[in-house]
Amino acid sequence: MELTKKESITQVLGKTTFFSGVSNKLLVELCQRSKIKNYCEKTPIVKKGEEGDAMYVILEGKVKIHENGHVFGYMKKGDCFGDYAILDKQTRSASVTAVEDSALLIIPRTDFLQLLSENIGFTQSIMSVLVARHRNLNTTQEKLAASKLEIERINSKMSSLINGTMDAIIMFDENYRIVLTNHSANAIFENE
Repeated sequence: MELTKKESITQVLGKTTFFSGVSNKLLVELCQRSKIKNYCEKTPIVKKGEEGDAMYVILEGKVKIHENGHVFGYMKKGDCFGDYAILDKQTRSASVTAVEDSALLIIPRTDFLQLLSENIGFTQSIMSVLVARHRNLNTTQEKLAASKLEIERINSKMSSLINGTMDAIIMFDENYRIVLTNHSANAIFENE
């Protein structure tokens, strides 16, 4: 890779969350161990179920993360995927396909792990990112638990209102099947 291209790639790498704390010198070394691959529009990059052996950083273009017609999301320049695969040998949890012509930096697991073992500064930088992710995950889980409790509380109030009213209430789904009735509706229809 020529120097200007390396500098351009290291700027993109330095802005990704995964490599945000890594020094420029180490990013250059990582670039030397990586390769760039171009993907045409609609070309599969990884398939769900394949063993993950590399991490990908989008240098140009856009990709979609999907499974069986369901699109989980899109990624663009500066985003990365396969970061779990770079640390373990688990299979891919989703497929990734180029949405438009895209250039990706491919960081092989073996080279990444070798750099981790050779350079304590690189290791510390990556570990700090992983710890921050873990802390963010804990915060998200706490928020989800609080949201679940709030939904349960609101659902309980709603059930009390529906069952406490003297009017008959019947709810249908999109296929016109009864999904909910209150006590008054049950009494009218003599249905338990």
